[in-house]
Amino acid sequence: MKNYLIDKNLFNFVTNYKIINDTILLYFAGEEFPKNIPYSIENEKKILKQMRIQAIEGKYFIKAVKEKRKEIKKYIKSIFRAIAFCLFFIIFYMFNLDYISNLETTIKIIDVDIIFALGVSSIPISLIVQFFNFRRLNKYNEVLDDIKKNVLFVDNEEKINDNLSNPRILDNTSFETIELIDNIRNMQNCLTINNIEKLKYEQLKIILKNIKREETFNFNYELPDDESISLLRKLDD
Repeated sequence: MKNYLIDKNLFNFVTNYKIINDTILLYFAGEEFPKNIPYSIENEKKILKQMRIQAIEGKYFIKAVKEKRKEIKKYIKSIFRAIAFCLFFIIFYMFNLDYISNLETTIKIIDVDIIFALGVSSIPISLIVQFFNFRRLNKYNEVLDDIKKNVLFVDNEEKINDNLSNPRILDNTSFETIELIDNIRNMQNCLTINNIEKLKYEQLKIILKNIKREETFNFNYELPDDESISLLRKLDD
């Protein structure tokens, strides 16, 4: 679970946990090393309860995350405009040297060469700044998707686990999702707010659509015996 508080770290905000032998390694936001807790079903349930609460509370932070993302997008656009202006000036300078020389002669206070040098040097600096801006934007996008995914999962956790054994719920999902769910089936046979960390929001939506379809049609996937097949064929005739 991603820390949706963005620039703040809540002391008790659980990001995830791992079970190794008889120990739970519990990770908190903003802390480099995990807290070691003796494993018990009761302790694991307490951690999952806290993570579910965090997931539900996350929906109230969606607006704040969107606002942060909006600010970064505006900043990115303004820098791109500045880069475009610098490029325009550089091109104009290169193709209008005579005009610029006359302008400098007429207006003594303008040193166009210095302005040109500043324009050229500002472009790589601006691109570096943009690189970090896009990283921040990507971070906000990931946090937003993670919040939506966790809220959706908590709202449908029981339904998903009731249908977990049905292979049809993975129709049209990615190879990574199929592999992830298969591993969970083999190891835990239960999806939790913790072990869906690598599951994408869009993939979870596909799984829920598949479950809804299965509930609507309630197909029987058991193969009928040969006699039944023959009977059906005769009925069709």
